[in-house]
Amino acid sequence: MRFLFTLLFLVISLGVAACPFCRTSTAARIREALFGPDFFLNLFACLLPFAAFFMITILIYHGGKQKQSAANPLP
Repeated sequence: MRFLFTLLFLVISLGVAACPFCRTSTAARIREALFGPDFFLNLFACLLPFAAFFMITILIYHGGKQKQSAANPLP
């Protein structure tokens, strides 16, 4: 199993090393823009819709049900 992981890592790393665009000035500017000082703000903005959809899904699944109290049962 260890051999398989080593082989997989070697194949992936060879593909990354063969990238002709990774060492260009355009790639450097893109990395700077993606991982610059606004990285966590951009990450938060990208993940926020998933959190909102998750909350909506939870609300729909539970149907907005409220627990009934024993003193005030609803008909």
